[in-house]
Amino acid sequence: MNAFIGREEAPSEADLAEALGPALPVWRDVVAAVSEACGITGHEWTSYSRKAGWSLRLQVKKRNIVYLSPHRDGFGIAFVLGAKALEEALAIPKLPKAVLTALSEGKKYPEGTGVQLKVVRKASAAYVQAIAAVAGCKARN
Repeated sequence: MNAFIGREEAPSEADLAEALGPALPVWRDVVAAVSEACGITGHEWTSYSRKAGWSLRLQVKKRNIVYLSPHRDGFGIAFVLGAKALEEALAIPKLPKAVLTALSEGKKYPEGTGVQLKVVRKASAAYVQAIAAVAGCKARN
C-alpha cells in the first residue's frame, strides 16, 4: 500500500526516508542504476488522487520509463515491457520464480506487458535494476 495516501503534496526527502526506512538505500540504488542505464532526463512525483497516493516517474524526454511507489519499509516498481524487452527480461539469468511469474502473467496492454514488483531488500535490487533497465532502454524498440 502506498505510504502517501491522503496527502495533497508530494513527499519530501525526509518523508520518503521515514516511509521507506531500511529500504531507502535500495530505492536510491534502483533510481541511480536505471537513470544511468537509460539516460533518465527527469523525474516527477505524481498523484492521480489522494486515495492512490504518490509515485515517482523516471522519464526520458517526458516518456515514462519506470514508476516507483513508496510503501512502508519497501516500494513497488512498475513498468511496461514491449515484446522485445519482455523477451530479454525473461532471459535475465537467475530471476526468482515469483519474478518470472510476474513477467509471464503481466497484464497485456496495446503498448506492452505491465509488470509490478515489490522491493524490500537489497537482494531484490539487482534483478529489479536489470528488468527496469531493459524496460526503459528497450522501450524505444
